[in-house]
Amino acid sequence: MTSQRVGNGPSYISGADLNNDHKIDLVTANYDDSTISVLLGNGDNTFQNQVKYSTGTTNDNPNALYIADVNKDGNLDVVTANSGTSNVAVFLGKGDGTFSTAKIYSTGTGCKPTGLVLGDLNKDGNNDLVVTDETNNVVLIFLGDGTGAFTLTNTLSSDSNSKPYGVTINDFNGDGLPDIGITNSGTNNVGIFLNNGNTIFKPQTTYSTGNNPVAMTVVDFNKDGILDIATANYAGNSISVLLGNSAGTFQAQKLFSTGSGSLPYSIYSGDFNGDKNQDIIVPDSGTNKITIFRGNGHGNFRSQKTYSTGDGSNPVDITAVDLNNDNRLDFASANYGTNTVSVFLNTCN
Repeated sequence: MTSQRVGNGPSYISGADLNNDHKIDLVTANYDDSTISVLLGNGDNTFQNQVKYSTGTTNDNPNALYIADVNKDGNLDVVTANSGTSNVAVFLGKGDGTFSTAKIYSTGTGCKPTGLVLGDLNKDGNNDLVVTDETNNVVLIFLGDGTGAFTLTNTLSSDSNSKPYGVTINDFNGDGLPDIGITNSGTNNVGIFLNNGNTIFKPQTTYSTGNNPVAMTVVDFNKDGILDIATANYAGNSISVLLGNSAGTFQAQKLFSTGSGSLPYSIYSGDFNGDKNQDIIVPDSGTNKITIFRGNGHGNFRSQKTYSTGDGSNPVDITAVDLNNDNRLDFASANYGTNTVSVFLNTCN
């Protein structure tokens, strides 16, 4: 493990090639100092010193970020959900790993945006934005115009006291239309909004999880060609795996413990040991470690393997990317307690 300093209170991390040099870079959303940190990768598991960009004001408290090309210039951009000031910030990338000053889009008075995702909801070739609002129990849909600008066009209810948190865009029922999935941290379930076309969505259908689901990952765990869901259940010290059915519905959860006091705050999936099966990786913010659940290809998971991020590190988010160009998934954690990023290289064992 190696570690590198970022801004104060990193709450989210993502990796992508920001400067088109075929090397993975890292970006963190720093909750406590209202910035993002950009770490340009050297391709050998080392990174240049961080460059920080303000999300707008000192009390923005960015809670999540997403990397995508929002203005169709071929360069990756960064969007953050600012839970402290009820808005999202859009940083347009210049293609060299630097970014323009953030453009701010309001999510509405009293809104607390907690999660966000980008994807083309109406198939016009432009990235659209979906934001969860924990305070008002709604999901906000912003349509993109392909220039990096977004307009709020639709609001979906996630039910009273649901406190929606994590969010994803995927085609859950195989009809070719992108659907929306969320974790409802207040009502202990995931909600699925199926797309009827033209960004008109059916009311959510919910499926039970463990206590306080705050994040989700979507992948085919059992190799049946149908998407499945796994959630990180913060207060339940567990993860839930919900195997998908062909119609966009899901089976009852399988619950796997992450250990007493673990407080899992994020979740990621990928094949970490090269056996062609999807595994699950979870940062345990309460016990300062990363836990890998090894998938068996049938929707169940074998023995866990853990890696320490150090005393007081409080890892709250994780991303899995190839950081040293050896075609293996490595992972990096955002450590809220020590204002660092920890990087772990994959030895494929």
